[in-house]
Formats: sequence, structure tokens, C-alpha cells
Amino acid sequence: ADIESSCMLHPLVHLAIAKIGYLVSEGGAEKPFLAVYLLPVDNRLKEMSRSDVFSTMRDFLTKHLPSSMLPSKYLVLDKLPINSHGKIDATLLPSLFDKDEEKSKFSSLPTDTEKNLIEIFSQVFRTENITRESDVWKLQENQNAFSIIAQNTLLARLLGEYNIIMT
Repeated sequence: ADIESSCMLHPLVHLAIAKIGYLVSEGGAEKPFLAVYLLPVDNRLKEMSRSDVFSTMRDFLTKHLPSSMLPSKYLVLDKLPINSHGKIDATLLPSLFDKDEEKSKFSSLPTDTEKNLIEIFSQVFRTENITRESDVWKLQENQNAFSIIAQNTLLARLLGEYNIIMT
């Protein structure tokens, strides 16, 4: 609430909603970051570039918040999603990432484990189009390959590769 209140002290901000997002590192660890959705008083904030919004808000908030509470991302909205009860529906807020950021979030090189799993799944499904984002169920529908034999083959390969003993 302190972050949102401090943002709303800015003369160009009508309403602010703080939200925690997560970036996925190359090792698969999630790193939290703080973002704020801003509903501006008028068009001045909307007409600024993202970097200008960031520096404007950052400069302002450094006077009101400790550095550990400063958001690392600001998203300017035209309107807020409202549910049938007239309250803000946080689940309908836009993604914290634009399309380029969304792609880059997952464009890091796969880990050794991911490479190994991709290789195993590719061999079992007899395709080279598998990535870490592949939907195995859609893949099996398209390939018609997820038969009992394929399931057993996949299970045996995974158990053997990762030295898992089932009792």
C-alpha cells in the first residue's frame, strides 16, 4: 500500500496498483521484481516513452520510498479492468511483459537437464520440433505417438537417465 500511495502522490497519477512479477533465469530460478500499473490523470503520462515514464516515476519515488521498495517496471494503462461488483479485477490486468520481453524471457539457452529432456522427448516422439514450451498432449495428438509403447519407452528412458528406482 505504501508503494501505491506514494505513486498516487505524483501529480500525473490518478491510481496505482503494485504487483510482483517473476523473471525466469537461465538456471530456471524465479527472480521476483516489483511492477506498478499506473492510471494517469491525463494523457501526459501516456504520451511519454517507457524510459521517460520509468525515470519520471523513479526520480519521484526515490524521495518517498526506500530503494528496496522502488518498482523496476511501470505500466501505464488506459483503463482498469473492473469486475461485475465494480471492483478492480487484478486477474485481468495486462501482462507485465510486452511481446518482445515475453519472448526474451524464455529465449535463454536451455539448461543441460532441459537439453537432455528435449533430446529424450524428441527421440520418443520422433520429431525435432520440441522446445521447453512444447505441450506434450498436443504433440501426441498431432503425432499420434503417445501410445502405451511410447509411454513405456518414455518412462524407461527417464527412469534410466535420472537413476530413478521405482519400488
